[in-house]
Amino acid sequence: YDLGEGTSITAGKFLSYMGWETAEPTGLYQYSYAYGTTIPGYHNGVSIDFSDDWGSIGMALLDSVYEDDGSINSDADDFDMGIETKVVLTPADGWTFFLGYAIDSAAAGMEDRDLINLWGSYEFGASTIAAEYNDYSDGMTEIEQWLLMYSVSVGDKGTFTARVSANDVREGTSLDNQDFKKYTAAYIHAVNDNLAIVTEVSQVNYFVGDATEFALEALFTF
Repeated sequence: YDLGEGTSITAGKFLSYMGWETAEPTGLYQYSYAYGTTIPGYHNGVSIDFSDDWGSIGMALLDSVYEDDGSINSDADDFDMGIETKVVLTPADGWTFFLGYAIDSAAAGMEDRDLINLWGSYEFGASTIAAEYNDYSDGMTEIEQWLLMYSVSVGDKGTFTARVSANDVREGTSLDNQDFKKYTAAYIHAVNDNLAIVTEVSQVNYFVGDATEFALEALFTF
């Protein structure tokens, strides 16, 4: 609901504020995601947002940041409710800076789960550069994540993207095998207004070994 003066209220199921990379395949610069699942996807709740020429701010009261629907006041769930906040600054043409914070409020005997998400991007000509840093904690595991990305249009129909990212589990030894650095090159070719072909190769250096991953994807939009 648009309240006017740049203010709006959203209720129902909607996307998290968090993350440089969108949850939807059609919004990605490549096939794969940079790292694991500390970035939330969709959740239920109500949010209020205000936007102006300088950027925007927002706050969302959620059923949960990470849990399935129905976690509020559920005795069977370890988390009671979630909150997300964001501040977005657009100080000059092409520049965007984002700072977000998310927390799942824990029930008695559990630790809150919180996420700090910081990213910035700059668009100039046919190119986009972006950098992101995440800090996640749930009382048992602490994870740092980061990415650097460069994307450029190639001709009228192509987009090439190079990305390096990392997932560093600082605590929680059972998750040490999730430590990795990832190097990705991708090319998206727009066949027409409705069909795009995505090709990607990624080299992933895991804590326990290395892997090379290939992807070929067709995206149909309408």
